[in-house]
Amino acid sequence: LLIRSKETKPQTSLNRDGRFKNMEEAFIYMNTKRNLTGYRIVIIDDVVTTGATMFAAENALIPHLPENAKIICIALAH
Repeated sequence: LLIRSKETKPQTSLNRDGRFKNMEEAFIYMNTKRNLTGYRIVIIDDVVTTGATMFAAENALIPHLPENAKIICIALAH
């Protein structure tokens, strides 16, 4: 549902504010002409540190999701 709309700097080289700025408008929603009601959408990222990437993905998705949609993050550290 999302595609990367721009290349970004590696997040590891940036502070918290820089990470959020770096990820602004990094994703765009691909119009699938499909009603998303009842679908489960999972966003997978290799590392969630500040949440900047997930926040950017959420911002791209929110306008296209049903009103009662929930966005959650599942993390595993080992």
